[in-house]
Amino acid sequence: MSIVAIKSIGSLNIESSIESATKIVGEQGVVTDYISSFASEDFSFFLEQRRGSFVWLGTQKPNSEAIPLHSQDYDFNDDAIAIGINYWVNLVDVEFRLNKSYL
Repeated sequence: MSIVAIKSIGSLNIESSIESATKIVGEQGVVTDYISSFASEDFSFFLEQRRGSFVWLGTQKPNSEAIPLHSQDYDFNDDAIAIGINYWVNLVDVEFRLNKSYL
């Protein structure tokens, strides 16, 4: 199972991200309480213009050792592709349902 980690930026509403992820990996697979990271710090500039959240999609294979992303031993977990696609499709669905102003 993959883990979807979602971080609230400031006081932004992240319920849509959490709902989308929960539909795919269940409540046990969604993490919202973790140590902040400075990765992709330029993303904060987007959030000055639009609401959003920072989302990490876990790709570690079950019962395997965690290998750093930029390691020569890293082997991408292809099963994470479907989870990532479903997350974004669900997020669009949730956003359209909650925010009719998009229509």
